Amino acid sequence: MCTLVKPQQIYRLPIVFTRRGRAQRRLPHTIPLKTPTNIQSRTMSSSNPPKDHWSSQAYSSAAGFVPKLTSTVFSYLDPQKSDNILDIGCGDGELTAKIAAACSEGQVLGVDASKSFIDTANERYLKDGFGNMTFVLADATKLDSCREMGPGGVWDKAFSNAAMHWILRKEGIRKQFFQNVFKALKPGGTFVFEMGGSGNVAEVQTAAVAALVHVGGVSLQNARAASPWFFPSIDGMTKLLEGAGFQVEKCETEYRPSAVTEKKADGSGGLEGWVKLMCAEFIEVAPEEKREAVFKEIQELIDSVITREDGSQWLGYVRLRAIAKKNSDVD
Repeated sequence: MCTLVKPQQIYRLPIVFTRRGRAQRRLPHTIPLKTPTNIQSRTMSSSNPPKDHWSSQAYSSAAGFVPKLTSTVFSYLDPQKSDNILDIGCGDGELTAKIAAACSEGQVLGVDASKSFIDTANERYLKDGFGNMTFVLADATKLDSCREMGPGGVWDKAFSNAAMHWILRKEGIRKQFFQNVFKALKPGGTFVFEMGGSGNVAEVQTAAVAALVHVGGVSLQNARAASPWFFPSIDGMTKLLEGAGFQVEKCETEYRPSAVTEKKADGSGGLEGWVKLMCAEFIEVAPEEKREAVFKEIQELIDSVITREDGSQWLGYVRLRAIAKKNSDVD
């Protein structure tokens, strides 16, 4: 499934993909498009999209610190003025816009499976006609079916931040995902990403499983299977990358405790907002009449282990970062 969503008032410089590599903008003549009163979607597939658990507003309130803590992975990406970069799991576009600003002569394509995120990205960053950036509603597990990506071997770099632990939750799609990214890159291209690593928010996973079993009446097997995340080790990720043909230049993990946001007057944010957003797929496994109790139990269990003496709350984030190259002699 691949859906392009963009405001029709924007003046676009269409991308032209050459056979062997570069994504080029045509000569700077643009055609003003008609302006409707809302955003128009063009669906590339008739299949029903999966349920969208995301809300860009809720994410900003509960986990707004995530795109802020990206100085290391952004330095690894090292975007150059003429780079054409694919941002996988772009979210609301905050980092995509930062990349596009650095690639003033290149093109940046942000893809995400959440319509809420893509709508926000378009409204926030494209309303003024950002000429070198496009956002596409797409399933990252099926990048090879996304027409807007162009033919294989087009992109100088691929990038992803805080998304792949959601994208790769199902073991069966991991091999194809990395193969698709590999094919999308030019010879000599680079894939740079950060995601949750082994041990990431372990206290949350333990609390969610315990709450499902003891309050929700869910079997231990089903409670464990409800996890929406994949948090690999360095060795595990290295094998996946090398299996797709990448040369791994760097793969590392960092324990990075992150402060929970303050709860806002409207009730968003804070630990409650974080659990409501991030643990939604855990909670939905419980019978409907028990979900509120499971939700509260998860909060109470986590609260007891993440609250410090000063009252601040810190989640045990573990980040895995990697730099992987496609050999220059590989098409």
